Amino acid sequence: MIITLIKYALPALPAAAAIGLALRNGLLVAAGHRTVGIVSDVWFNRRVQQARIHFTANGSQHQFCAASWRISYAVGEEVRVLYLPVLPSVVVMDNWFELWGAPSMVGLAAVVLAGLLWLV
Repeated sequence: MIITLIKYALPALPAAAAIGLALRNGLLVAAGHRTVGIVSDVWFNRRVQQARIHFTANGSQHQFCAASWRISYAVGEEVRVLYLPVLPSVVVMDNWFELWGAPSMVGLAAVVLAGLLWLV
């Protein structure tokens, strides 16, 4: 009974997370506005580079932090930003990996986990 519950419930958690991320990012792509942001600060947290990015939305200045282990940012660099005009705090870097990389990896993890649990 418990094993059956684990087989079905455990893979559902990362699958739900992947679906949630994909829905949020799909909303950003469909209803978001694109603009250019400027990297104002860069620092490292372990092996992950963090960047503070400033951008203008609806006539106001906004900022957010982005983390990347694969893209290197430099202070003063212009980067593409995608945000919701009604809620500019919902913002992401406008590139494939930032939009679809996490949902893809989490979804793949759910499939692998489900496959491994079915072997038990």
